[in-house]
Amino acid sequence: MIYELRGWLSEIAPNIDFSYVTNQKTDSANAEIDGFRPTNVGFGLSYTLPVLVAILGMSSQAPSTGWRENWGNEWDQKRQENGVMLIIENPEAHLHPQGQTAMGRLIALAAASGVQVVVETHSDHLMDGIRIATKEQLIQAKSIAFHYLSKNTDGYSEIITPRIHQNGKLDLWPEGFFDQTLKNRASLAKRS
Repeated sequence: MIYELRGWLSEIAPNIDFSYVTNQKTDSANAEIDGFRPTNVGFGLSYTLPVLVAILGMSSQAPSTGWRENWGNEWDQKRQENGVMLIIENPEAHLHPQGQTAMGRLIALAAASGVQVVVETHSDHLMDGIRIATKEQLIQAKSIAFHYLSKNTDGYSEIITPRIHQNGKLDLWPEGFFDQTLKNRASLAKRS
């Protein structure tokens, strides 16, 4: 999985050098990003690293040569019997828009592999990564649901669920649903 982790880290933050070592005697590990501990390279990457490991770990499959240890067979059996759900809060935190889009793509690929992924996000870039993966036929539109929660005038929560089409487009765009960029551009375009 280290190659996949390095690959996705480079998609999310290009030109990153990630390495790690494990010490089985002390049952410990040490990771470095560009020669620094993850906690010393910024919140985005230090937060992203365990999110990537969780996504890749939940969507991984048995090696073609089989598991070397029995726990792998037990894990696969339980996963096939029960399924896998992964809940992630703000996986886009402190990432560049390019990295947020790549994270959305990875989430879509994990969902396409059978992992049920529930994401709370404030990122239209992350959603775009999922929508682009849909358009590229990496995941079926029927496997995706976006829910927008807002308060109505009575103070109650409302859930609006736009339907995604296979071309990545949504059938409706609720007011307040990642439309701030358009509002800002319209405001900037007005003559003073």
